[in-house]
Amino acid sequence: MEWKGRMILQLEEDCLNVYRQKVNQTRKQKADLLQELSFGEADIDKILSALGERETFPRVSFSVIVQFV
Repeated sequence: MEWKGRMILQLEEDCLNVYRQKVNQTRKQKADLLQELSFGEADIDKILSALGERETFPRVSFSVIVQFV
């Protein structure tokens, strides 16, 4: 393979690696965000319970959350 072809192949591989890293990073951030949301909802439920409220905090559907992530 000629030098130019090898360089293009290397650039394509580098780009693919960067893309994979960004996808993995985004997946982790999304999981972390959803976990924090869950913790926040639990905290709100505890506060409402301490105040004597019987109703729980209304949940946002997962599909709505995904639109923002």
